[in-house]
Amino acid sequence: MKVRSESIKFTSRDALKLQGTLSLPSRAVTGIMLMVHGITSDRSEWGIFDLIAKEVAADGIATLRFDYRGHGKSDLSQDKISLFGILSDVMSAWDELERHIENQGDKRRFMVGSSFGGGLAYAAASRLGTIDRAFLIAPVFDYLTDINNCAPKWAADLKRKDHFQYNDLALGRALVNEAFYFDPLSGRPVATTIFHGTKDSDVSIKLSREIAQENPAIELIEVKGAGHVMNVPGDYDLDDDKSWGFISRMAKQIRERLI
Repeated sequence: MKVRSESIKFTSRDALKLQGTLSLPSRAVTGIMLMVHGITSDRSEWGIFDLIAKEVAADGIATLRFDYRGHGKSDLSQDKISLFGILSDVMSAWDELERHIENQGDKRRFMVGSSFGGGLAYAAASRLGTIDRAFLIAPVFDYLTDINNCAPKWAADLKRKDHFQYNDLALGRALVNEAFYFDPLSGRPVATTIFHGTKDSDVSIKLSREIAQENPAIELIEVKGAGHVMNVPGDYDLDDDKSWGFISRMAKQIRERLI
C-alpha cells in the first residue's frame, strides 16, 4: 500500500507552533487516527508510529503523528512543558487532522498514545467523546508516580533551581504541580486496548492490570517478554529484530480492531 506523507505546520490552542506528519492512504479514507508520542521522543516514536501509519493505511486509515510542545520540531523550551499544555496540543492536532479529511462524519476515529503520551491521549479521547477506540502502549496514568520513578530527586532539584532532570529533559515546576491532580481516567470511559510488556521496568504493568480490571471498556494485551514500548529489554535503539517482532505483532492486533 502506497502512502502519501507530508509535513504540516499548525498551532495549538494557545498559539504555539507545532509540526507533524500527515499520512494518507492511496485508497479511499475510511478512518482517521492521531498518534501521541512519549516524553523524550518525537512524532516517530523511534519508528513505531511510522510503522503503524504505514500498516493502517492498508485499511484506509489516514494518520497524523506530531511533535508536541518541547519536542522534535515544535516550539517551547523543555522547562515550560505542562500536562495541560500537551493536552491542548493533542486536541489541536485532532482538529487539524479532521480539517484535512473530507466528510469525516462517516469515518471511524482512533487515538494512539505511547508511554507518557498514553494517559494524555486517553484524556483527549475522553474529552472528545467521538473516539471509537484508543490504543495505548505502556501508558502512564499516574504522572506523579512516573516523575518519582524517573526523577526521584525532583524535589531536591527544585529547591536549588527552577527545573529538575527527567532522563535527558530539564522539566519545570508547572508539570509537577499538575501531576498531583491530573487524572486521565476521571472523564467519560473510552473503548481502549492497552499493550504492555511484562518486562517493562519504566512503567509497571501492574497499574495497567488494575485499570483493565476496574474498567470493562479497557482491554489489556500483555506482551510476554517485552520491555517498555515493545522493545527487548535493554534494546533502547530498537536494533534487535525481536523488538520489531513485538512491534509488528502489535500493529497487526491494532489493525484487527479497526473494524
